[in-house]
Amino acid sequence: MTRVSGTLRVHEIYLSLRGESTFAGRPCVFVRLTGCDLRCSYCDTACAFNGGETMTLAAIQNEIAAQAEGYPEPPLVEFTGGEPLARQDATELSRRIVTDHQRELVILTNGTLFRGERLDELAALAGDRLRVQISLDGASAETNDPIRGDGSFARITEGIRTAVAAGLRPSVTMVLLQRTLGDVDALVRFAASLGVRNVHLLW
Repeated sequence: MTRVSGTLRVHEIYLSLRGESTFAGRPCVFVRLTGCDLRCSYCDTACAFNGGETMTLAAIQNEIAAQAEGYPEPPLVEFTGGEPLARQDATELSRRIVTDHQRELVILTNGTLFRGERLDELAALAGDRLRVQISLDGASAETNDPIRGDGSFARITEGIRTAVAAGLRPSVTMVLLQRTLGDVDALVRFAASLGVRNVHLLW
């Protein structure tokens, strides 16, 4: 499919309460983008691997505003997927939300695509209004890769190092599964060794 500049493939946009991290309980407009470069064994949004609707960035901004209407304090905005950074124009939409609209934005990502223009554009937004949350499911390839795919541990950890070096202050999210319960302490210590200060455990 040919990508049209200034557009994104959107699976859904909806308002809900955020259920994780230090933002738990806060109203949030979720923007679920289409497409992902990983195939995690527990993924509950495989519906977003394909399909979706092509929307202009302006149309997405308008829908975010419509979903947030009536709140005395602007809700958070979260980009999720799929993998939101699989779409090049996601970083331009990030800039508009963080800089033009002065809104808090969370990007939920697998961390494998921090390079080139994407990285440069996100690094320019580093600050209190941008949060990057990277998923990693173990402190080693032996634990992580059976869940997130062969070679994903190396790609994700490189992405974490890159994000830290760029000043993005990423947090790491681990999904608790029976097979990973014994790796929690090692994951927290490993994340700290990469320069990560916050680890979220999901179950």
